[in-house]
Amino acid sequence: MTRLDNTQDAAGKAEAAQAKKVETATKSVTGARAKLKTRLRADSKS
Repeated sequence: MTRLDNTQDAAGKAEAAQAKKVETATKSVTGARAKLKTRLRADSKS
């Protein structure tokens, strides 16, 4: 492997890690939003 290959490989791994972080954050936001909606519905009924 040349130095360029190593750099590209590291960049690819970093990009994948970043994408995974974003995906995880999106999932937790969606989950939180769903919980909030459920709570609001329950509050409006009572």
